[in-house]
Amino acid sequence: MASLRQHMEDCERFLGSPHEAVHRWMDEFFATAGAKHRRFRHHRAGIREARGLFGEDGAKAATVHILRDCRNIPNAEDYETGAADLLGLKAVWPASAYVHYTEEAFNALVKYMLEGPMAVLLWVFFRTEQDFANLLAGVSRLSDDQQKEYLSKWDQAMSRAKEISQKPIAPGSFREPDGPILDYFKEAAPVFQGIFSQFKNTRFAMVPTEQLITPLTLIDYEYVEELKATLTGTEPSDLARFALPQQLQIQSKASIDPMGRSVSIISAQKTLAIGPLTVNPLPGVGFEVKISIVGTPQMILVSHVGGRMYLRSGIHRVYLLASLGVKEIPCIVIEESQIPLVMGTYPTFAPHILALPRPPLLVDTPDPTLTLLIPMVRTNKLIRISAEELILPVA
Repeated sequence: MASLRQHMEDCERFLGSPHEAVHRWMDEFFATAGAKHRRFRHHRAGIREARGLFGEDGAKAATVHILRDCRNIPNAEDYETGAADLLGLKAVWPASAYVHYTEEAFNALVKYMLEGPMAVLLWVFFRTEQDFANLLAGVSRLSDDQQKEYLSKWDQAMSRAKEISQKPIAPGSFREPDGPILDYFKEAAPVFQGIFSQFKNTRFAMVPTEQLITPLTLIDYEYVEELKATLTGTEPSDLARFALPQQLQIQSKASIDPMGRSVSIISAQKTLAIGPLTVNPLPGVGFEVKISIVGTPQMILVSHVGGRMYLRSGIHRVYLLASLGVKEIPCIVIEESQIPLVMGTYPTFAPHILALPRPPLLVDTPDPTLTLLIPMVRTNKLIRISAEELILPVA
């Protein structure tokens, strides 16, 4: 538990005032509940209550307090359901999520929570100014004037694009895993049988980071910070478990309308997706229609197409590993005949952009001559399913 002094120093640094009264209120139940006190007020409902008592600055102080203590902002019910442990950490996180909670990570979380998420955008690989303008209008928090300022640099971006197009990338390669990474893959193989049965010519492999082509137009820094909590270390076995996690936890809420004809499911985790519909006959009654709402793979999948290595999923995981200096990524490689069309939460490049002699590479993201830093809007994933009955006239 952070001390009162620590919480006050945090708020002095981020908010310009220590907000002592807020922190004393936040930890009021420590005297009676001890280590279990975080279930009181250390959640989103607590922030709303702080806003009512101390105003908007008080809500911000409560946010900083919770991020220092819990590394995330739980919901009140998470403590009851077990989604959050006694300390307010996500139950699916390893102990290292708190042990390795660095000051740098805390500062980043506070910044993104108070000011909004940031993203690095691979703008040099857009083909038209209008495409770039549409993306800025759709995903950024930039004002109209700020967007115009970014667009004024379009010719500069195209000049850089022409320059790098003269240097095609070399054919990609990969190798078989060995040592602790191979041991993990053997252990986890049964978990990934669904992928191996879905795709032909699929294998565990090690791929050089510098060869990976990314379909995403941007990297969401806030999501990267969240992923950091699940990376237990940088030993080979740690990298393998992070690259190909065996468990996928999805936290979401579902509500059914009063008429029982539609359901809405919302989650801050954007990996939620709709599975295929199935229809089963009910003899003498009718039909049963089923649909699954599932978490899409967060593991690192790479498509090997025509001697090139295309990231299919787990792109933010690869970015985090690359930013830590990892030169070779554990993954599942899928042999394919054409560039996969990646559909997901974040904007993606079309296959013809990925097929360029010099396509967007993941290692391009730290290069300021190829990228822009933009403030992103924060979004949730909403899935709505509804049913209706109609009487149709017949001829």
